[in-house]
Amino acid sequence: MGKEVFETTQRALERDWAWIPDNPAYTVASTKQKKRIGCMLPWTETMINWDGSVLPCCAVYSEKYAFGNILENSFEQIWNNEMYIAARKEILGIKNDRQTICHICKRSGYLHGG
Repeated sequence: MGKEVFETTQRALERDWAWIPDNPAYTVASTKQKKRIGCMLPWTETMINWDGSVLPCCAVYSEKYAFGNILENSFEQIWNNEMYIAARKEILGIKNDRQTICHICKRSGYLHGG
């Protein structure tokens, strides 16, 4: 088996800091701390695939990470289901037992709690 190597977002930010916009409206990084700003996407947006799978953000597209399916449940049911609640808890640093794609994102260094 091969070895997968991913650069953490923190390392990429440090390397490419000169290219990060100063205007907070256009950046995902804190100019004071030189690190990624906390993710708010599970509270502010969602993505729905052609097959009805509902995902927490546009960076995730695989059905295996779906938080529900709009063809099977209402948007309100999905938006407030256990998967979305677990993802929001993870981002806030609140312990929970359910794993979501947000746990993987945070563990990989892409997401920093808000």
